[in-house]
Amino acid sequence: MIHYSNLETPIGQFTLYAVEDGVVYISLPESDPTVATNWCEKILGDTDVVESDMWIVHAKAELNEYFAGQRQSFECEYLLFTSPFRKKSLEAVRQIPYGEKQSYAQVANIAGNAHAVRAAGSANAKNPLPILIPCHRVISSNGSLGGYGGGQEMKQWLLDHEQTYCKS
Repeated sequence: MIHYSNLETPIGQFTLYAVEDGVVYISLPESDPTVATNWCEKILGDTDVVESDMWIVHAKAELNEYFAGQRQSFECEYLLFTSPFRKKSLEAVRQIPYGEKQSYAQVANIAGNAHAVRAAGSANAKNPLPILIPCHRVISSNGSLGGYGGGQEMKQWLLDHEQTYCKS
């Protein structure tokens, strides 16, 4: 069984999905809800999705703290269901410090394959856990924002938000 719960934030409503061992998917505001349920069915093989805060309370509390400028990293449990390189790429993204940015090339290098810039970009684009794995901190090598599932305006908002609360 998969539990989901909505979270209101300054940039819209996120929806978190979790199983007993942790958060597995976060839908960005304005996302088509069928994408998340289709992902749950395809990846987890489960279509039994119920609205409940069970297994999600800790993640929601940490995300609320993040949006209030009171949290810079996350400790809540999450699970990644992906290929080994994508997992390495996303773990590299997870290590990008709050308020900082890295290029797709830097992420590929940290993930162990400096030549896999496109693969690192693809992993970032398919990140099932935005904010927890801060893919908004990854930018193009030329310094431009690059893509983001929530759009460039949301990506810029998140980067600006972190700069506002960044502890030097």
